[in-house]
Amino acid sequence: MNENALLASYKQSMHRISIYSDRVELRVLTTKTYPLWQIESATFKTGFFYTTLRLALTSGVKTEPVAMPKVDAPNAQHLLTQLLQRYAAAIGIEGDARYIGCTVVGGSGSKFLAADPATAVFDSTSVQIIGSGKRIRIPYGLVTSLSLDGPGRVTTNAGIVGGGFGIEGAAVGMGAASLLNALTQKSTVNTFMRIAWASGELFVHTSRYTPEEARVALSHAFTALQRPAQPVQSDIASLLERLDALKRAGTLNESEFELAKARALQAGG
Repeated sequence: MNENALLASYKQSMHRISIYSDRVELRVLTTKTYPLWQIESATFKTGFFYTTLRLALTSGVKTEPVAMPKVDAPNAQHLLTQLLQRYAAAIGIEGDARYIGCTVVGGSGSKFLAADPATAVFDSTSVQIIGSGKRIRIPYGLVTSLSLDGPGRVTTNAGIVGGGFGIEGAAVGMGAASLLNALTQKSTVNTFMRIAWASGELFVHTSRYTPEEARVALSHAFTALQRPAQPVQSDIASLLERLDALKRAGTLNESEFELAKARALQAGG
């Protein structure tokens, strides 16, 4: 499937999974739809009367189990896994990949807009940003910078300070304050990622990993980036290859590609 067809199928909602759940006795019918780029994996578990399906999303969240009566769990697991693998192959994900759900903060050189939901996919050869009917693929050889920053995990509470009259009153007050603070404690993760290449850069936010956790999770990507460049037989051929990769990744349009190609050939002549 070529890129234009792929993007067209995104817009036609062909790459989605819809889960229907009903409670007939309560007259409740719910439908939840998940784009495939937001799904990392799916698991089925066989119960006494039914099979349950649970999706692991790229944000790190696992969906609530959904009961599926009269479903052959091994066969359903195989079919859904195959669907996700075929989708990954169709968009060029190679080898084992790390999926990170994120939100675009800003940048330049791509069609992504601020607040676009997306998934950053780091496979064995490239990083891809996918979502909202858009996609950009940058081979590691073209990535000029990959950085992680932000406060990471931040824990907050109601900030209640205890107190009272006398030693006993103060102790009770401080104990109640500690309990209330513990009950209202919330933990959030804020990590920012910058991906830069020759003609652009993208800033994204993720709540899945702290900067330290993301660095460990993306070890294979950083290793690939630190690898020394392989010697090339021809500088012009190498440059044309890189320009073609940028064009296929969507970072250069047709006119920009032709202009850069003409300049490269002129410089080589």
